[in-house]
Amino acid sequence: MRDLKKRLYHIKRELEQKYESPEIMIERLKREGKSMGEIEQEVLTMNRVQGAYDSIATALRILES
Repeated sequence: MRDLKKRLYHIKRELEQKYESPEIMIERLKREGKSMGEIEQEVLTMNRVQGAYDSIATALRILES
């Protein structure tokens, strides 16, 4: 169980590092000259990262209770 928690915390930290708020990301991508299609894809990817993060956080709360 301890190894599972350790791995989940590691994954959680990795996801935190990948996450960028949508507003900041969209502005950055606009400055980089990305098309609306590319921006939409990045937003969808960031939503998946946020969903994975939320799932990991929930799993850790369950394991700690």
